[in-house]
Amino acid sequence: MRKTALLVIWAVLSGCGAKSGEAPLPAPDRIQSEDARTSPAAPQVPSAGGAGAPAPRGEEGAGAGAGKTRKLVKRAELRLQAPQPDALETPVQEAMRKYGAYAASAEAHETSRYYAIRVPAGFYEPLLEELKALGRVLSRFESAEDVTLSYYDLESRLRSKEELRGTFRAYLGSAKTIEDIMAVETRLAEIQQEIEWMGTELRSLGNLVDYASITLWVQNPGAPVLDRPLLSERIAGVLNGFAGFASAALAALVGVILYGAPSLAAAALFYWLLLGRVGLLKKLWRLLRASGKGNKA
Repeated sequence: MRKTALLVIWAVLSGCGAKSGEAPLPAPDRIQSEDARTSPAAPQVPSAGGAGAPAPRGEEGAGAGAGKTRKLVKRAELRLQAPQPDALETPVQEAMRKYGAYAASAEAHETSRYYAIRVPAGFYEPLLEELKALGRVLSRFESAEDVTLSYYDLESRLRSKEELRGTFRAYLGSAKTIEDIMAVETRLAEIQQEIEWMGTELRSLGNLVDYASITLWVQNPGAPVLDRPLLSERIAGVLNGFAGFASAALAALVGVILYGAPSLAAAALFYWLLLGRVGLLKKLWRLLRASGKGNKA
C-alpha cells in the first residue's frame, strides 16, 4: 500500500511538472538508489600487502626526509698502554697518512704521547680500529652527535638571507632619494653581516661533520695517570661542580631565610624603639640638651 501511494503521488507530481515545463521527478526506487550511492560507505580494510594499502606514517616520514643526508659529528677518545710509547710514533703517523688524517695537535712526554687527530668521516672506524691494535686498550669513549636539523636549518636560513640580499639590491637600483638609498644600504650591510656569520657557522659545522675527531693517549705501564681527563670524566667533573655549586647556593638561601628574616626583624624593632616612633635615643638627646641649658642658666 505504501509503495502504491508513493507511485500515485509521483505520477501526480510528474504530470504537474511536465505541464509546467519542469523536469520530472525521479521515481521512488531511483531515489532509494541515489541515497544508497551518496550515503557514506563503510570503510573497507585493504588486504595485507595489497596494492591499495596506505603506507605507514613512519614510512611516509622516512620517505619525505630521504633526500637529506644525515649529519653526524663523530668523536672518539682512546687510551692505550704500550711498553714504549715513543716507538708508536711511526705507526700512528703511517695510519694517519693511510686514511688521509692529520694531527691537529700532538704532545710528547717522557712516558706518554698525546694526539688530537682529525680524520675524514668515511675512514673514522677503520682508523680507530687500527689505532686500537697498537697497544692495550685502557679506556675507549665514542659519541655521535646528530646535527642534521641544525645543519639544514642553518643552510635554509642562509639561502633565505641571500635571496633577501638580492631583493634589497634591486630596491637600491630603484631608490630615488638619498634617504631611501641610505636606508637600503644600511639594511644591506646588516644582511651581509648575517650572511657572513651564517656562512662561517655552516662551514664550521660542515667541517665537524666531514672530519671526525679521535683523541689518542699512549702511556707505558709504569707511567702515572695522564693529566688530561677523558671527555666523559670532564663532563662528570662539570656536573659534579655544578651540583656542589647548587647545594652551596641552596644552603646559603636557606641560611638567609632562617637567619636573615629574624635579623631584619630585630633591626627594624631596634630602629623603631631607638629612632622611630618611640625614639628613645631622641628623647634622651632632648633631655640631655635641656639639662645642659639649665646648668648654663
